[in-house]
Amino acid sequence: MSSGDTCKATEKCVVENKYGREEGLKCHLGAEVNRLVTVDDFENIANRGVIYPIGETRVISFSSCPTQGYGGKVRLVFDVEKVKENIEPMCYLSNESKILDKMEEEIQITKQPFVTADAVRGNYNANLLIYSRECEYTSKEPISIGLLKRVEYWIGGSKPFDFSVDCERTYPHRAGVFSRAEDYKPDIMRTKRISEKLGVPFEVKSCFNSLEAGLDEAIELNEENLEKMKNGEIPKGRYYKEVEEKCSC
Repeated sequence: MSSGDTCKATEKCVVENKYGREEGLKCHLGAEVNRLVTVDDFENIANRGVIYPIGETRVISFSSCPTQGYGGKVRLVFDVEKVKENIEPMCYLSNESKILDKMEEEIQITKQPFVTADAVRGNYNANLLIYSRECEYTSKEPISIGLLKRVEYWIGGSKPFDFSVDCERTYPHRAGVFSRAEDYKPDIMRTKRISEKLGVPFEVKSCFNSLEAGLDEAIELNEENLEKMKNGEIPKGRYYKEVEEKCSC
């Protein structure tokens, strides 16, 4: 099954709670789920040995889409078979959903600290259809880092510390336009060291075809050059107009 099947909300689902019952759409659950985090978050998770539900949302957010682009540059990948008992799909409802309107009212009525829209939606596993590209699956239970299958560092954004690695929403379609390839190296090597300490495979990936190299040069992010960057080497750049700016995912 192609990754596209896990990146679009095409399967029917139902949200039924005290506010009523509505049909929506969810994303297909493939063989893996993933969670994007920052390098700092990854190091903290590795030290704790556990991923805990976030205080604001009260859930752990995963995605069935292997190229979901927001949350950080480190993608933690898990086998569905090892976590499926703990995860539930987010059901995406119409943007005119009456249930979601009533859930919003719940936030206004309670006025409790840390009760946010995300927390309420996470509790009921319901969200607006406009967020369906996130293909979210949530867990209300902690997840052991011992279940981790693979770690990926995703090159993207205009700077290494950007939360987004989404190529389609970035213009121009070239990573690191406000930085250089060397600026990504420290975080790549730090992520690699943490992964090796955990004993899990590590890869470097990108939805971008090119990376800013400075002095009117760009690096083509093909498999060979991504492998070089994984090992701490900065590939040789070419005149930036010779390296096509496009998105591969």
